[in-house]
Amino acid sequence: MKASLIIAVASIILVTSCNRREAAPDIVDIFSKGQISNLIAQNKDKQKEAIALLEKGNRKFRVDKNTAAAIDIYTSSITTYPTAKAYFELGNACATEKKYDKAVLCYTMAEQMGFQPVSKLLYNKACAYSNLHNPREAFDHLEYAIEAGFLNKKQLTTDPDLELIRGSRFQDVFLDAMQGVENTENIVWESFMQSFNALVLPVAIDIAPVRNFNYDNSLSFEYEKYVSEMHERVRFSWVAGICSIPMALLKPIANTLL
Repeated sequence: MKASLIIAVASIILVTSCNRREAAPDIVDIFSKGQISNLIAQNKDKQKEAIALLEKGNRKFRVDKNTAAAIDIYTSSITTYPTAKAYFELGNACATEKKYDKAVLCYTMAEQMGFQPVSKLLYNKACAYSNLHNPREAFDHLEYAIEAGFLNKKQLTTDPDLELIRGSRFQDVFLDAMQGVENTENIVWESFMQSFNALVLPVAIDIAPVRNFNYDNSLSFEYEKYVSEMHERVRFSWVAGICSIPMALLKPIANTLL
């Protein structure tokens, strides 16, 4: 009788334990390529749910400034359906929390999943390596970022995350990276344009400085042909033509704009 009772109790415990094990959710390693590949293949119907979680995480991170909560939500988005964007944002949140090792892992996953623009990702990865006191990787990824099109020079020269590597070699890396940039002129132009604030319309033109300008010591445009830097320059000739228009004609135009 005792033996039967012991066997019955043991059976109940074993069945209960098995049921609990089956009910427990599987722990997903978000940095395991195998597990992530399985999630992508099996959870295609959960993409909208994952995107909703990503947007919720962005609100927690950027609006509410609740980085810890954002990290949990981004992770839930990834385990629901992994996306490059979710990994990138999780990397940003981890970097904000000074979890730079994890940030690097997140950026690496985002890169492997085809995140765009890759230049921004590589730049953030360089910042993470800089904060990890790994100048070699920081310089390498900074060079990759510039070659990929990241040319916000103001951010490059002021970002505190790059303080460790900002020195004499910094300029050399920038110049070396520029040599590997395709269509350099367009990229430099884009970088130049980033230094200007967006134009707010309508525009008010103040003609008072023009009206009150003292031309006594100015060089007349008739001497253009004697200045080698300006000689036969179409753009300068165009400016010369505009500037040679009498003020009497320019004033009505300016008043119309005002």
